[in-house]
Amino acid sequence: MNVKIKIYTFILFGIFLNAQTSDQIKQAKEYIKNQGISLDKAKSIAKSQGYTDKQIDDAIKKEKEKETIKKNNSLKSPENENQLLLNNNLFEKSNNILNIKNEVEAKPESKKNEEIYETKIYEDDQNLKIIDNRRENNDVLPFQNSNNSYFGYDIFRQDPLLFQSTSTGAVDPEYLIGPGDELIVMLWGETQFRQVLNVDREGFVFIPEVGQVFVNGLNLSLLESKLFKVLSKSYASLNPRGGKATTFLDISLGNLRPLRIQVLGEVSQPGAYTVSPSATLFSSLYYFNGPTNLGSLRDIQLIRGGKKIASIDFYQFLLTGKKPKDQKLQLDDVIFIPNRLKTVSISGEVNRPGIFELKSKETLKDLMEMAGNLKVTAYLDRAQVDRVVPFDQREKLGIDRMFNDVNLEKILNDGTNFTLNDGDKIVVFSVFDLRSNVVNIEGAVSRPGSYDIGEYLSLNQLIQKADGLLGDAYLDRVDIIRTNPDYSEELIKLDLRKVISGIAEDDIKLESGDQIQIFSLTQRKGKEYVAIDGHVKQPGKYTLQKNMTLYDLIFIQTGLSDINFKKEAYLDRAELIRTNKSNFEKMIIPFNLGLVLNNKGKASELLQPDDYIFIYKKNEILASKNYVTIEGNVKKPGQYELFKNNMTLYDLIFKAGGFGDNVFKNTVFLERAELIRTDQNSLKKEIIPFNLELVLKNQGMADQILKPNDVIFIYANEDIIGKKKNVSIIGRVKNPGQYELIENNMTLYDLIFKASGFEDLEFRSSMYLERADLIRFDSNKTTKSIIPFNIFDIMKNPSSEDNLKLLSGDVVRIYPQSIFRKSNKITLAGAVLNPGEYKLKTNMNLKDLILEGGGFTEQHERYKIEITRKDSINNANTYSNNFVIDMDGSYTIISDGYKKFQLKSRDFITVRSDIYQNLTQIVNVNGSVNFPGSYALNGSYETISDIIKRAGGLRADAYPMASKFTRNDKQIMLDLNNILKNKNSKQDIVLIGGDMIFVANIPTIIQISGEVNVPGYYKFTERKRVNDYINLAGGFTQNAELKDIWIQYPNGRSKKYHRYFSNSKVLDGSVIKVGIKKESEPFDRTEFAKEMASIMTDFAQLFLIISALSGT
Repeated sequence: MNVKIKIYTFILFGIFLNAQTSDQIKQAKEYIKNQGISLDKAKSIAKSQGYTDKQIDDAIKKEKEKETIKKNNSLKSPENENQLLLNNNLFEKSNNILNIKNEVEAKPESKKNEEIYETKIYEDDQNLKIIDNRRENNDVLPFQNSNNSYFGYDIFRQDPLLFQSTSTGAVDPEYLIGPGDELIVMLWGETQFRQVLNVDREGFVFIPEVGQVFVNGLNLSLLESKLFKVLSKSYASLNPRGGKATTFLDISLGNLRPLRIQVLGEVSQPGAYTVSPSATLFSSLYYFNGPTNLGSLRDIQLIRGGKKIASIDFYQFLLTGKKPKDQKLQLDDVIFIPNRLKTVSISGEVNRPGIFELKSKETLKDLMEMAGNLKVTAYLDRAQVDRVVPFDQREKLGIDRMFNDVNLEKILNDGTNFTLNDGDKIVVFSVFDLRSNVVNIEGAVSRPGSYDIGEYLSLNQLIQKADGLLGDAYLDRVDIIRTNPDYSEELIKLDLRKVISGIAEDDIKLESGDQIQIFSLTQRKGKEYVAIDGHVKQPGKYTLQKNMTLYDLIFIQTGLSDINFKKEAYLDRAELIRTNKSNFEKMIIPFNLGLVLNNKGKASELLQPDDYIFIYKKNEILASKNYVTIEGNVKKPGQYELFKNNMTLYDLIFKAGGFGDNVFKNTVFLERAELIRTDQNSLKKEIIPFNLELVLKNQGMADQILKPNDVIFIYANEDIIGKKKNVSIIGRVKNPGQYELIENNMTLYDLIFKASGFEDLEFRSSMYLERADLIRFDSNKTTKSIIPFNIFDIMKNPSSEDNLKLLSGDVVRIYPQSIFRKSNKITLAGAVLNPGEYKLKTNMNLKDLILEGGGFTEQHERYKIEITRKDSINNANTYSNNFVIDMDGSYTIISDGYKKFQLKSRDFITVRSDIYQNLTQIVNVNGSVNFPGSYALNGSYETISDIIKRAGGLRADAYPMASKFTRNDKQIMLDLNNILKNKNSKQDIVLIGGDMIFVANIPTIIQISGEVNVPGYYKFTERKRVNDYINLAGGFTQNAELKDIWIQYPNGRSKKYHRYFSNSKVLDGSVIKVGIKKESEPFDRTEFAKEMASIMTDFAQLFLIISALSGT
């Protein structure tokens, strides 16, 4: 293949991994297009350059998104919008001409954002969106992104106490006593006392009857020696001259002082830290959250007395769990974190990708071990190292960055080293997803997908492996797309009917990579559509269904059942455009839309493929309406339709309303209003004032004829005279709102009488008379107070002191009766469409409630209704009554004694369906039987052997010993040989619904796993035993546990292998497992000597005590 094509394809797909310029990408795309390279061919070239399938698919998806955005932006350009407007004007002038090229404006239902849609023509209805009139399925592909992180630093975000050693163990003998430590001195024997001594700031302790003793800087051994000498002077029995001691000394440490250390270098907060006295260099790192990302984890230094005494590599702890060179901390120790050493990153097919710190002699092989070694999917022939050229080499090489390719197989097997530089980025690629032993079959087969070709596989055999053809398979042709070694593709066409006939001459041997396409009759025929456009809620293409009529499409998809939407439709005429299949000419079939909506006229016209229906809007056909406007202080301001010739000024003011309401009329300025008229030619406006009071009496300018676009403005008194003082009444009254405050004598009684409808007894019964509120501003005119009063008392006695005089701004609130009593509620739950709370109606029964809840969710023959009733009078805390009632699918109660059951307030009703009634019990038989599939049990007595017989028995390639039986997702290994040969076999299980039986094929392989040199799968050979297969796998490894070898047979049984006493027989499909030796700690001679010395010392002390006691 042309090298230039490969280069351009590499650039195009490189947009995913590498930052190619837009010019490079554009150039590559144009070249590939001009060369006529197919998408599949471009993918193959990209794979040969090292890209994975996922990277290629993501790159293609990204380019498609760019093209979609570009296309959408172009549709919204000013040039396109102008062209759309021009097309619309042309359509209005020619919409009555029966021409197949007439353009129809598609007007989908308005959404939140107004958009200009492309003009549609009758011939171009394929541009309409195809709408699935059965269901919609939206799949969202997840998007994930991950970046490498610095290895090891996250562990320091833990609680430091989690990493401390135990505080109950022995104190380090080399621990140095200092200020703040607590010493416990105990004498026992002839003299007994116990003293707790605290070391003061100067390093002294005070011992009664002895005095001060300097102990600062002593370890436990020196401390005990010194105190023994000091106390011997006061207590002679500790060290008597010429005799045995009768008093003994014990020294121990109590509470230890916390350590103060210094932390410097690359840490977030350098300075002094207080740590536990048991802290070590390792554990102290958690107190200051460890190094920052700039600090080293490989060279953490401990400085004591100005000298570096230790350096630890924290990677050894992270990777092996060991703490070599760990040191106990002492007072005033300094921990120094230097800068990071050589830093490299590794990503791709490794188990632990990240950014690692390397020492000077560590290589790529060491880095891979730190990264958890390679994944099994790693590509070994090439890894890529992205390297920043060191400063001293840039001038010589003339570049700043470079790529190096590394052969990982040589590094792993031959011991080849590859030295890494600071800043290197290593990418380990994945092996191709291409498989060399696979063919793929798609289309009208039962199980499409990929299949192993084995040693030989023909097309007929593949179809059988795919469980045969589907019922609508197209038998006249099958296509095989075969990829040649040069990545070119070859199309092989065969007669499918002859292939499946079993004649070898008409069959074909398949090769790896073959793509087989089985066509279906549905694919051949293709889907058929009809389209609807214009004044409809969902314009677009719809699947043409059998016997679909004009009424069906219009009724279901137009939205004309919405009365308001229907008002805007032109009902006298709509159009059906039909294409003649013989000459592709189109003809318009007009019909009366109003008759069709009533299922008359052409409602029963059967639709044909590619039929196109257009619904007109009224304003597209009829002339537009004229309007006049009234604004200002009227009850209904706004635009009104101008009736022709005779609509007067009085008519419009009467429509706007409010002037029959004297309260509202008092707010209107009657001496002047204005008519604003626009000259239709010059567009100049003229103000014509008039007396509103005369017009309301049908005098003055009342008969003035209005013209289109006239505007009348009515002024409010407060606009001209100023605001009046008002009071308000709200709540349960007939006429809530503001009322003018008549000063000096307007009271609560007056306002309630005006607004409440108190004399209407029926309305008064809905008012709560025992309490209402007067809300009044306080004297500061900022806050408000509530003054409650009794409505009934005031209305009964207007001279009562409670009948307060009103002030400007007062608000009276009247409450309804319903706010003081709770409504009756019942709860419906279970197998109903709309569970929830419902209001209890008079004489409401179970059927009424369930129907109000939408009915049952599923159709069953019988339901169980549980009613839990709370007895709030006798016992408010428990449910005292529980009723269980049976009901059939027609909502009829079938339980005796409950035919007239009535519901009560707070009942809790649960509907339960009998989902298991009359269900057929199904079992599945798959694998190597003659008739695999699902079988209905004939009774409760059927067993595995019965079902196998019904499935036609075992096939010739069946391996009954490796059969599997599954019940409730739990798998049992079966030996069908035993079951089928022995009628009374205990393994012949009685089946229940949901059971699954799988009969395996003869595997002809065995597996060896564990501690052998070459674990894996091996071909089964008759008469070979365990020893033979272990030798075939290269023998045991050094870590093999020879007493832990097992063989697991295909029927689930297992047997232990004894190397010298038996050599077990191996069956086809068996698994041989070799265990690993348990790790044991090495014998530590020094530690053993210490323990023995301690034991001997204890024995010596015990001997002395016994001797002393026997002497006394």
